[in-house]
Amino acid sequence: MAKILPIEREGKRVGWCFKCPACGNAHKFCTADAHDEGWPVWTLTGTQDNPTVRDSILVTVGHGDNPPDVCHSFVTNGQIAYAGDSTHALRNQTVDLPDF
Repeated sequence: MAKILPIEREGKRVGWCFKCPACGNAHKFCTADAHDEGWPVWTLTGTQDNPTVRDSILVTVGHGDNPPDVCHSFVTNGQIAYAGDSTHALRNQTVDLPDF
């Protein structure tokens, strides 16, 4: 089963997403052939079942005056490795990407 899915808007592919087991949210990334205006471009290799994404994916979510939540990860061969600057319980760990 697919670990990443395309995001489409008005019949055009504008990115990809995966479920993040640490945050419980979907994280979006764009590629040269699936790009959304204003987003950076990552490189996707492999398949939807076994993806590798380069460079890292950094997601920050602010909460008013509190420090933001940080999810910083690398997706390699269908696994997600969380960087040490992540603020959730899976930082510095590597786990399988869940199926979408």
